[in-house]
Amino acid sequence: MELYASGDSKPLKLKGKEDSAAVADVSKGKQLFETHCKLCHSLELPKSQRLSKSDWSWVVADMKKKYGMTWLNKTQRQEIVDYLAVTYRPRKGKKRRKVW
Repeated sequence: MELYASGDSKPLKLKGKEDSAAVADVSKGKQLFETHCKLCHSLELPKSQRLSKSDWSWVVADMKKKYGMTWLNKTQRQEIVDYLAVTYRPRKGKKRRKVW
């Protein structure tokens, strides 16, 4: 299975069992993201942000704290962060802009 970051034409390089397990977790995160995040906002908003994993962690934590996304447990929130961090990470060589 090849995994692509959004907007990238080359697949991500996976390095063994650990990365293969990460791909499975990322697919769970994608499903959670597409099912739950659209309840409050367009899915295009997070897709346009290109953030680091620590920034995605902050955003998802803020969704719980500030906006009441309490129906997802900690594991599910982490799976969403993992998906976003892999799929919508900053592009190499491009400066990202914060939208918040």
